[in-house]
Amino acid sequence: MSNYLKGGKLGGDNSNLMTRKKFITTVEKTFQTEGLKPTHENIILSDGSHATIAIFDIEYMILSLLTDDHLMKDDNIAEGYDLFTGKTDNNHPHNQNYGESHTGDTWEPAVKKFCGNDWKYMPVSLIVSGDKTYTDLHGALSVTPVMFTLKLFNTASRNNPAFWRPLAYIPNLSHGKAKSDKTKPQTKVQDEHHCLALVFKSLCELNKSQRGIKMRVKGKFVTGKVWIYFFIGDTAGNNTWLGHYNGSGKLRRPYRDCHCNFGKMSHPNPQCTYLTLNEMKVTKFMKTNTNSKKDKDTVFQEISKHDIRNALTEPDLLLSDEIHGAYRMMPPELLHVSGS
Repeated sequence: MSNYLKGGKLGGDNSNLMTRKKFITTVEKTFQTEGLKPTHENIILSDGSHATIAIFDIEYMILSLLTDDHLMKDDNIAEGYDLFTGKTDNNHPHNQNYGESHTGDTWEPAVKKFCGNDWKYMPVSLIVSGDKTYTDLHGALSVTPVMFTLKLFNTASRNNPAFWRPLAYIPNLSHGKAKSDKTKPQTKVQDEHHCLALVFKSLCELNKSQRGIKMRVKGKFVTGKVWIYFFIGDTAGNNTWLGHYNGSGKLRRPYRDCHCNFGKMSHPNPQCTYLTLNEMKVTKFMKTNTNSKKDKDTVFQEISKHDIRNALTEPDLLLSDEIHGAYRMMPPELLHVSGS
């Protein structure tokens, strides 16, 4: 206790105690947790108003998981999975059927793409979640936490909040605007993607440097390569993140990932044609090179998408699917889909 006094004896006189701010700073330095603090960045929205976003550094957040001995126990790691190489033991009983995410078809290609074939790097694959949360009765104080966990943890661990870390908190961008707000849906979606670009900025910078994360995991020195494996969220949130229409009418493409029309929504096993990144590029090219205003307006309507700059398609944001990008990385959430 004497280390946290300016001098003198601990007693009734509190004049020798550190101030709260200095005490917290000292504790942060002692336990080396300064990097876990968020920074607050302002972003200018389309109407000229400002929004403040709390941003956390992705590297420190990842290290807080991988260097925590209480979390990195063998019982918390997915079975039949090599923590340091990403290899899947196909003979393990746990991997005989689809179960943990490393049993999916996209896992091995992603590991080879980002970590190579020589098993030199440790795969650090992220599962990212974003879902608006309401803290009052009317939604004025809503916030969207963008969180992540690591794919290497098993299902039981990923269901535990202790295994999740924040990336950012996006405030209610419509706060202070009346219900008669005339802002176009496309503009609102673009505002959110400006925020998402800030959220994933530190991850993009980490990938751009190509240095990976050097760390000690379970007593072994490794270099981790980071990418996003898939996203989870509710239907409305996922639609917004993909720039898809959130309308309730008979859209030309009701589902955000594929070409299926409204009539195919009741098929139990539809043969979907999935949207690709190249298709989105072609759509933007068509709009740019169309002279008729009417045709320009209908180009994106044909695919039920907003014409925005999508933060999830930035070149330095590494995603597991290089063909479809985020458009095939947002599985439907079971709560609402099963109910429907």
